[in-house]
Amino acid sequence: MTNKEKAQQLLEKMTLTEKIGQLILYAGCNVDDKGVPDNPELVNHIREGKVGSIIIQPQDLSKTVDALQKIAVEQSRLHIPLFINADMIHGFETVFPIPLACACSFDAQRQK
Repeated sequence: MTNKEKAQQLLEKMTLTEKIGQLILYAGCNVDDKGVPDNPELVNHIREGKVGSIIIQPQDLSKTVDALQKIAVEQSRLHIPLFINADMIHGFETVFPIPLACACSFDAQRQK
């Protein structure tokens, strides 16, 4: 079975709420020392397939990502993993020039 066929099968199984949920980017979540997320509402939304991705701060990525992915993959109906984003717009460490500034300096009209 091709990836396209697998994707089509998954889409056919999804409810409208789950499809919309894959478009939702949730901002922020932390976990305690035991790996329990600090937001019970978010946990419920992940279980219900109402969250497709999460943007988190880079304090302790591994513990947070592991805890949230476990909920998504083991406790949601279709077991779809989350897309995790880390809020590091300038990179993991500050560098100069910052990548965003480099991107903004490109002038497409001038390159012709």
